[in-house]
Amino acid sequence: MTRLALGNPPPPVLNNNLKGWITEATPICCEFAYALRMHVTSLHPVTVDLSSDDDAVLSSDSNNDFSPILLPPGFQPASVPPPGNMLVPLDPTGKQMIGQHILYKWPKHGWCLGKISSWNSNPQRMVCKQIVNFIVFYPDDSSSGPHCLSMDNYNIDADNDSPNHTWLLIEPFIP
Repeated sequence: MTRLALGNPPPPVLNNNLKGWITEATPICCEFAYALRMHVTSLHPVTVDLSSDDDAVLSSDSNNDFSPILLPPGFQPASVPPPGNMLVPLDPTGKQMIGQHILYKWPKHGWCLGKISSWNSNPQRMVCKQIVNFIVFYPDDSSSGPHCLSMDNYNIDADNDSPNHTWLLIEPFIP
């Protein structure tokens, strides 16, 4: 029988089953992070000013909290969000999203321009126990990644201060 004492275990003990721990811990941590984000975003209180005093309305600072996203040159927010059925994982209507540009807010990098490069048809491809619906290509670093884009994390207001992992459909600016 092997016993471990508290303190710093030798490297061979740490490396034992490390791959198993990584495989087991990664989806659990991802699920926790997603659940925490959903919980925190649900806690934002909605304050409604029911006053009808015109002077109070004129001096209100309520609109100063909005910070618009700085869009890439030549782009504007899409006039309408994508229809919900195009975002349902494995629904073939999602193929119509291929070639569309998005902005996606990453935790460390902020808003990044991406282009939906493919539609996922594999029900086994998942992120945080959610089926991936699209692969997005990011030209700034030539990387691609799986995404679970939905209306739940769509940035309807184009607000720069929205939570991480939100996204916005953008389209070329037509004067």
